[in-house]
Amino acid sequence: MLVRSATATDTRPLAAAGLTPRQIDVAVALAYGGTNQQIARRLGVAEGTVKKHLEAVYRTLEVDNRASAVARVRSLI
Repeated sequence: MLVRSATATDTRPLAAAGLTPRQIDVAVALAYGGTNQQIARRLGVAEGTVKKHLEAVYRTLEVDNRASAVARVRSLI
């Protein structure tokens, strides 16, 4: 499973939505199908850190689950 980098994607709409650069990295990896473990490995952080970033992503994008977050991120990128 390839977890893409935010650098390969136009992330300006995600920044405009209020996500931080690291939250954007996590959100893009999520949108491309990354598991929390894969995202953590890719970004060099703990899986718990990914979970915290995802909580912030959900809150900022006003969604309440992973599937909705993926749909919202994909609609923006």
